Amino acid sequence: MAKKTTPAALQTEIVNNDEWEKLLTKPGLIVVDVYSEWSGPCTGMVSILKKIKMEIGGDALSYAT
Repeated sequence: MAKKTTPAALQTEIVNNDEWEKLLTKPGLIVVDVYSEWSGPCTGMVSILKKIKMEIGGDALSYAT
């Protein structure tokens, strides 16, 4: 039986340059998404990115908005 793991946080909101610089030092793939709640394509991407994050797991993928 597979171990249950704690779900990884899906995204990090970047609000200043220091946070941006810190994000860029993380290992792995970094996906930056400019997101709007009223946009259908934007909201559709959330489920796709969440699925990718769960499949990859852990810190291999960083997703920032």
